[in-house]
Amino acid sequence: MILYFKINARLKEIIDNLMKIGGYRDYSELLAFAVENLYTVELELAEKESGTSEEIPPPAVTARRRSSSMRGPARKIKRGRPLMAPSKTVHAHVSVTARTQQVPGLFQMISGAVANGIAVPVPENNTPETRFTLDRWLFGQINRLLPLKTNCRALARVAADFPGGIPVEETFYRIGTEALSLGDYLADHDARHQLDRDSQLATAFPRGGPEADKSLLRYVNLFLGSVTAQGKFSGMLQAYRMAVLLPGQPFRIQLTEPALRFAVLANPVLDACQTDPRQKFSREEIIFLLEHIRKYVPEEAFAFRTLIQAIADGATTPDRIEIALRHLVPDEVARIRTSSFLVSQRSGALSRMADLGLVERQRAGVRVIYRITSQAESFMYH
Repeated sequence: MILYFKINARLKEIIDNLMKIGGYRDYSELLAFAVENLYTVELELAEKESGTSEEIPPPAVTARRRSSSMRGPARKIKRGRPLMAPSKTVHAHVSVTARTQQVPGLFQMISGAVANGIAVPVPENNTPETRFTLDRWLFGQINRLLPLKTNCRALARVAADFPGGIPVEETFYRIGTEALSLGDYLADHDARHQLDRDSQLATAFPRGGPEADKSLLRYVNLFLGSVTAQGKFSGMLQAYRMAVLLPGQPFRIQLTEPALRFAVLANPVLDACQTDPRQKFSREEIIFLLEHIRKYVPEEAFAFRTLIQAIADGATTPDRIEIALRHLVPDEVARIRTSSFLVSQRSGALSRMADLGLVERQRAGVRVIYRITSQAESFMYH
């Protein structure tokens, strides 16, 4: 099918830049990827609003829901959808210069005593698996790990004030708005050091400005979490077993013990101890996360090992990796997902692996070559 549409010069420039840095085969793949991501997010929001995942609505239904319930700032989102405090709005036009002086206090160094030991063990996995289809991997839009660090640290800092569980709506909103300031701080860091796309620290964080509401909404849902009407908790904190949802309402969460241990580790970005402007994690943090993934996040461990093996077997380009992953897409998923779903899942997992030093990218124009590191080999056979 061939579609023609008009775009302005600014959008054309953005598309051209994405082609240069994103590893897409052509414009068709890039646009399909963008539309599929938008559709996936819309489905997630529709599911949270309806409280069911049994039926996937067609795009037209999803679009109508957006027009009636998503127009305007994040404060208008209904309960059961993204977890925002309904009485607050984002100050979208705060100047960058006023917000980039330092890391916000909520994310700065803490001691284990700050949270007063308030944490719970990671719940046991009663149905351990050794193989996870692509739809069971972490959502591809969760594509960076630095937000996991900042959110664990912020939650650890406020946990002592809520021994009965951290209230989700106001706490997630507070962390999200502070993350806006952190995003601007990191963007300033990236610009000063002229970091390339793969090395930028601000990626995934919300940003101030005219689009702050949308940026904050995405960040809260993906990297902090959301809860359906039936009480299903999702998002990065849940996927990485760093927080659990407590029974009852209003919705409350509790940090797990690994989240507290991770929060107190020194971080090069947040604690001003970088040895390289691209450094996101200390060696201690990386060792901790890799061990945590092996022990508590089997879906992520499987994804990492699958990609490491694929690259080791010669699938060193995006095309080849996608071919290697196709057998992991169930038939029922393939019927409702386009190939860009596979692209998103592949890209998100590889980006998280890059944060942990398991894989490196080599770029030549629009071409990307992946290679595994010695650390990846250790992870594979540990």
